[in-house]
Amino acid sequence: MWVVRISILPLAAVALLGQPRPSAADVETGARLYRTNCAGCHGANGDQVADVDLGHGVFRRAASDADLTRIITTGNLRYRTLVMTAWAPPVDPPTVR
Repeated sequence: MWVVRISILPLAAVALLGQPRPSAADVETGARLYRTNCAGCHGANGDQVADVDLGHGVFRRAASDADLTRIITTGNLRYRTLVMTAWAPPVDPPTVR
């Protein structure tokens, strides 16, 4: 069991190091979009919704970046009730990322 865990850690580190770092302009644009479209419900730190902490990767219904993109662009339904509205105006997935 320990061998598997120890083997996975270096692979995860390599995957994270391979991620491109966003530019300062991308970070500022993302922050502005979040303040305008998300902070009203999710709070300034992304932890205002129960069982969700956006800043620490804690989500109710998303297990991947594709799930997050889908929820942001189309909204989130639970038991046929709209839990989160889609981000309006509609955006293309590259803007969401």
